[in-house]
Amino acid sequence: MNEIKYVIFDFGGVFVEEAFSKARIEYARKTGLPISKIWKEIKPCWKALEKGEIPEEEFWSRYEMQAKDKRFKKEEIKAIFESKQKRNEEIVNLILDLRKKGYKTALLTNNVKEWLEEYEKKDPLSQYFEVVVSSHETKTVKPFPEIYQTMLERLKAKPEECVFIDDKQRNLDTAVSLGMKTILCTNSKKAIKELRDLLYS
Repeated sequence: MNEIKYVIFDFGGVFVEEAFSKARIEYARKTGLPISKIWKEIKPCWKALEKGEIPEEEFWSRYEMQAKDKRFKKEEIKAIFESKQKRNEEIVNLILDLRKKGYKTALLTNNVKEWLEEYEKKDPLSQYFEVVVSSHETKTVKPFPEIYQTMLERLKAKPEECVFIDDKQRNLDTAVSLGMKTILCTNSKKAIKELRDLLYS
């Protein structure tokens, strides 16, 4: 008998299109800087940002410092990022359908306080999720198990009652180790079919 009651989604790469790496590629194209150099210098700052250890402004300023010889301002890279972040309508429709059918839905994300707040202004997440757990508030990130445990506690759920959908296998591996079912979402249609087969077979 199917015991799944909770469907947990990732944000970037699942609920919305993955914007951060796309923005980095566009930034590299516009500035002429090697993308490997960009990420090597930015990665420590990014890791601090998603744990809520530094403000968003400091993160974008690091990009501006990288491109100071190009006179490329932080507002420009932020605008590139925002232009790439688009809602995945197939996944949104899936979530709304799941909720109608009585499933509880949740969001588990490595994310930034300011980014989620900005997104909330245009599209409140409470329409889609009973619970939102973000790395900036827990101070720990996927794939470390602590953030998954926080999600289970807030849902009051057992791992075997959950299926987790993410676009990175390493994040799914931790969920599996805790007893959750998982679906890799690199193609929305395929992931949706896998979920429906799991829930309704």
